[in-house]
Amino acid sequence: MIVLVKKPDQSICEIEVTPKSLGQECLDQVCQKLGTIEGDYFGLQFTRKNVSDPMWLNLRNPINSQVTGSSPLRLQLRVKFHVQPHLILQEVTRRLFFLDLKLDLVNSKLIASVKETARLAALLAQAEQGNYSPHAQHYASLPDACCNADFITQVMAEHMRLRGMKPAQAEYQFLKEVASLDSYGVELFEAKDASGRGVLFGVGPQHIHLFSTEPKMECLERIGLDLILKESLNGKCFSVTYPEETNGELSPVTMSVKLQSKEAAEALYRAITEKHEFFVCDTVQKRIRAECVRDFKGTLASIFTENTEYGKKFMFDVQRTWKEVYDQTRRTLHRAGTAGVTGRPFTNLAEREDAACAMTGVDEESEVKLLRNKVEMYNSGLSCKVCMATRLDTAFLPCGHVLCQVCAEQVEVCPHCRGEIQERLRIFLPIDDCQIEV
Repeated sequence: MIVLVKKPDQSICEIEVTPKSLGQECLDQVCQKLGTIEGDYFGLQFTRKNVSDPMWLNLRNPINSQVTGSSPLRLQLRVKFHVQPHLILQEVTRRLFFLDLKLDLVNSKLIASVKETARLAALLAQAEQGNYSPHAQHYASLPDACCNADFITQVMAEHMRLRGMKPAQAEYQFLKEVASLDSYGVELFEAKDASGRGVLFGVGPQHIHLFSTEPKMECLERIGLDLILKESLNGKCFSVTYPEETNGELSPVTMSVKLQSKEAAEALYRAITEKHEFFVCDTVQKRIRAECVRDFKGTLASIFTENTEYGKKFMFDVQRTWKEVYDQTRRTLHRAGTAGVTGRPFTNLAEREDAACAMTGVDEESEVKLLRNKVEMYNSGLSCKVCMATRLDTAFLPCGHVLCQVCAEQVEVCPHCRGEIQERLRIFLPIDDCQIEV
């Protein structure tokens, strides 16, 4: 079965899987082709018939049980869990984040002021086209919602101020400034509140938001994910309970919204649960990993065989938290000095070092300077603090401070603490007599 996956740069990646393949297998193939090992940040989206908003493919369930239609199936690779830019360790992953956020900006999915939007559009232009030129700039990457003459003038003014900034710097600055917005990584759901007013329910990395849409977009309520006491789902209705301070005392408050469909309500419930586990918890709880539903045939089968996998569909597919992803990626990149991340054997040491530097985004010359500084500190720490030329080999008792043998015989009190010397003891450090050099 062929799956066509649209990447954030709008190019197509062709993947071949079996009809019963899990979504994770498809995502793994895409990440392997792109060269990223930070695949936990990404997800695959698909669009159902008669439903405008795309839905996240559950990676732990078979693809054919979620996406209908004949081969080739069409999916889209998007960032699902938006971490801060400094936590992204691979350059290729950072580039995918940049392209994904560019799509959100162009499609007016980022909630920002006109001034902030103009600044972001200027950073996009600097990253993609370089310095401002009145004859070459067309500003193709502008939000549709506010693309008028006044807005373009603001973008031009901001772009002029960025003259001299390198494209790579502009790209990273774009990521930083988008990450500072309240709408960074917020997944929006159209709903109605208890009074029947149209609202947008947003689920972000740290908070859930309730936005009004009339007469203008503004945040009505913001609740930390770590404060949620309970969430419940009943058909199209979704409720969340959280503590609120009233007259100096905390009391539970319930906020309810009605979604456009049962599927949208389930998607909202899933988004809050997965983002809470990914961003708030140290590790994903076992009950979240194991929570599932069964179809009718699977329910009948489970009566006779309790542990059967037949008919089981997992509700959540978050497997690791951002802390675990960051730690695992750092360890994998560290091991890249002896083995490539993709398993490709390196023919020589130089190729291996170049690959490691490319994956970490660290300049080789700066790494050498850092290593030399560490070696100098190491050599200095093992040298006698009196003559600064000889290795430490004699300890004073009872204070325990150390000098070289020549200097130790010439002092009456310890030069470190001015304490009395009752005994001089020869020591042998497990190192060579020669200085370590780089």
